[in-house]
Amino acid sequence: MTTPKKNPKTSETAHNLSPSKNRAKAHVAAATASSPKLNLHRNLGIALLTMGATIAASSPAHAATQTWTTGTGAGDGNWTSTGNWLSGTAPVSGTDSVVFGATTGTTGINYNVAGSAGTWAGITFNSGTQAYTITSGTMAMTGGASITNNSTVTQTINSDIINNSFIVAGAGNVTLGGGIYKVTSQPTITMNGTGLLTLTGSTNNGTNGTLAPALVVNNGTISLSKNAGLISSSYITLNAGTIKLGVSDQLRATLSVAFNGGTFDLNGCDTSAVSSGTATGSTGGFALLAGVGGRITNSGTGSGTNWAVIGNYLTNNNGVYGNYGGTISDGATAKVGVSLQQSGNSGGFHVLSGSNNYSGGTIINNTYGTANDRVTTLSVGNVASIGSSGNRKLTFVGTTAGNVDVSFQLTGTTITNSNQFDALTFANGGAAIDVADPNNTFTLGNNASGAAISLGGAMAFQKMGAGTLVITSGSVAYTGATNLVGGTLKIDAQNGGSLASTSGLNLYGGSLYLLGKNTGTTTQTLGAVSLGTLINLTTGGASTITVDANGGGGDDAGVGKPSQLHHGWLHPEYQGEYFRNRNHNEHHLDQRFDRRCKRRGAHPILGCQRQCRFRQHQWQHAERSSGSYLHRRPGQYCHGKL
Repeated sequence: MTTPKKNPKTSETAHNLSPSKNRAKAHVAAATASSPKLNLHRNLGIALLTMGATIAASSPAHAATQTWTTGTGAGDGNWTSTGNWLSGTAPVSGTDSVVFGATTGTTGINYNVAGSAGTWAGITFNSGTQAYTITSGTMAMTGGASITNNSTVTQTINSDIINNSFIVAGAGNVTLGGGIYKVTSQPTITMNGTGLLTLTGSTNNGTNGTLAPALVVNNGTISLSKNAGLISSSYITLNAGTIKLGVSDQLRATLSVAFNGGTFDLNGCDTSAVSSGTATGSTGGFALLAGVGGRITNSGTGSGTNWAVIGNYLTNNNGVYGNYGGTISDGATAKVGVSLQQSGNSGGFHVLSGSNNYSGGTIINNTYGTANDRVTTLSVGNVASIGSSGNRKLTFVGTTAGNVDVSFQLTGTTITNSNQFDALTFANGGAAIDVADPNNTFTLGNNASGAAISLGGAMAFQKMGAGTLVITSGSVAYTGATNLVGGTLKIDAQNGGSLASTSGLNLYGGSLYLLGKNTGTTTQTLGAVSLGTLINLTTGGASTITVDANGGGGDDAGVGKPSQLHHGWLHPEYQGEYFRNRNHNEHHLDQRFDRRCKRRGAHPILGCQRQCRFRQHQWQHAERSSGSYLHRRPGQYCHGKL
């Protein structure tokens, strides 16, 4: 046989061809040379073939599944020992997934991959396998990869797991005892398995500039069981399944919790380190509690109270808002208490809108207390939201005298009287009651047992909201300021209502209504009346002061008109008015003008001097009408200290 020879010019192999075939080849070559289109197609085909070869040469090896030896293997338990894998090849980082099955070899695996180079597409423990424990080193999962346990025994990974999010699947239990974190963005652990996932160990999740994992629970149970004081998780989304505490203080408080279903079980633990319901640390608890469903309960033994701490150490200057519509209920014997705790430099607004059955009480505590815009607020629209009947006990604790740093907001029209609460206590600092609905009237008097609600000490008190707050309790004896911001504050003297004589009144909007006794003398003395502008507080518009003597029939201040306050200042027409009512038949009206009429602002039409003459005529007419003559000289209508 003749050996083919290569053409030295074309590097193509020349074959012996018949004359007719040679002529055909020559004809094709000539046609190609004379036709640019044919030549272009030929070159394009060559280029595509070359590109395909290049891509094939540069493509990574196909992802493989590496299975741990079923025999003795290398006998050293090292992850990187090739003899420990059935294929004789250790897993390739970034592409391979690993499988552990029944083996006669070691089940204690030393994860000795250098550095943190090991990234795996999945880790699976087969049905029927023994319990494995993987220790040492740092590993990662490719984004969305799963750790799956199909066996009936607990599988343990004590290596740190970093960077990417991963899924836990299968019916078996998994324990993760290392640190789980990421530097640049937050990893997420999604629990889809039906078993138990335990986060434990002595390595903190998320410290030194790293982020603790978020948890998304769709099934099964997660136990937060890091050593005391360490962080197990940050953001939590509970859709189904259960999260239970194995140790107290497992949550990073600067992040949030959304409960849409499932159960959060205190399990005899507190979400933060606490003392009598008040957080003693600044890292634990729910930063805010939100969601439309789910349940918080306590399956612990004994009959003590464990606390769901919400809002501890918020650092967002814009404040946070959480609305929880799920349920909070006691366990079989152990109780649940709710503590709204503010120790950071941001206000928190917390709504409980579900029907709750807990009995440990509710504490609203602000320990930051440096500015009026750092208020901790509890908002409810139904008394059933704050515990079971007989256990609806609220305690508001402020910090700094004069600051209003805790607030109780009432929405809707179903909460109308303090006797719907078993206890309502205000202590320290300052507190606000916000009757939000303009159609609602809330009476502050006695609690459900008949004991008077106490507002005492050096605290300040603030009325907010468009509704009406009626004070009837004789125990309103605080010595701080009374701030009227909106709606109506009604002092019902007929039922024992009064303000402390040393309490100053600051009017920023709304109406003050003094209802006198039916008989005898009604006296309400105030330390001072201020018309200034409250820092960081927008006024509610004009204010009105109304006095009804003997249960009605008395006149408003200012000759049949209410005293008008526009944005914290008296309108010049009524500037400087001071009044008091003794009874229905006798008015003693006292009017004083500032010595510096011009500085305070003259009447926009009458001017300063004409205003005085106008005032003299107006008040003389009022005195004649009331039958009470004070016999002032004309100058007395224009001068005198306000």
